[in-house]
Amino acid sequence: MATRVLAAGIFDILHLGHIHYLAHAKSLGDELIVVIGTDRMARKLGKNPIHNERERLAMINALKVVDKTVLGDKNDMLITLKKINPDIVFLGYDQDLSQKMRDYCKTHKIKVMKDPCTLDVKRYKTTAIKERVVCVNKKKGRYNADALMALARKSAVHCPWCKEKSCEEFVHELENEVRELAGALSKMDYANVREEIGDVVWDALVLAHICEREGKFNGDDVIREIIRKIERRKPYLINGDIVSLEEAKRIWHEAKRKEKEGRK
Repeated sequence: MATRVLAAGIFDILHLGHIHYLAHAKSLGDELIVVIGTDRMARKLGKNPIHNERERLAMINALKVVDKTVLGDKNDMLITLKKINPDIVFLGYDQDLSQKMRDYCKTHKIKVMKDPCTLDVKRYKTTAIKERVVCVNKKKGRYNADALMALARKSAVHCPWCKEKSCEEFVHELENEVRELAGALSKMDYANVREEIGDVVWDALVLAHICEREGKFNGDDVIREIIRKIERRKPYLINGDIVSLEEAKRIWHEAKRKEKEGRK
């Protein structure tokens, strides 16, 4: 009787670590079925895939070592596990199963194994690769906007101070930081003003990603919407034009009018 092996992951940026993991999984049985995490599930795990779920599924499906790819359930991986009913669940070195999935595997005599991973995990890990791409100069602590958003997403999902709070609860953190900023300004303590502005920006970004974690919207869309709004309301900044105050006000109000009409 053929042995069916299940492997799963987000598989956003395909790299050597993924190839080793899937090759090892295939060596354990006759049929390798790979479950691709949905975009929604990825965001719940604090990840923001560059490629959407269909693109990621197509990439893994193109690998010779893979016999079949399926898209995971949007909310509960146990549903997918029950549908496939494998003989072996092969986990990546940094993966784990929920208690209810472990209980299901134990009850149905599904063997759970873990990849020992002999590669350098600091080098062959998706998040590490992304950091190398988006980090401007890690040694000097300088990051671009993408890296800052990625850190805010990690905080919303993994930081013990943030991960247990809802967006309604965390907004009070932001309110406190705004009050501290106002206090620093009233004292003309500009060294503190600089720090408090940073705290306000940081808490606002974390709040956006807590909303993402709760499935309300994509946290990165906050920055995208700021840019789109400025493109509409202050196009002279994009085009490099010089305008008067009156002209700037006219453009701003005209853009707002069109936006309101578009919402009707």
